[in-house]
Amino acid sequence: VDRRQRQMCIRDSNLAGQNSIYLVSRLKYFRDGVEPGNQMNAQAVPLSDETIELLADYFSRQSN
Repeated sequence: VDRRQRQMCIRDSNLAGQNSIYLVSRLKYFRDGVEPGNQMNAQAVPLSDETIELLADYFSRQSN
């Protein structure tokens, strides 16, 4: 895998099979706007803690 392919993989990360604790922390990170200007912030703002937990559980159970 060359540098360009690695960058594409990082930019287009796959949520399936990720650890649920990691997903919860990242979604809350985006929701709370820790990194101003990140395009994910707007997507995560309306998510409640309960919804984040449900999404993390769902994606962690998917096969990669």
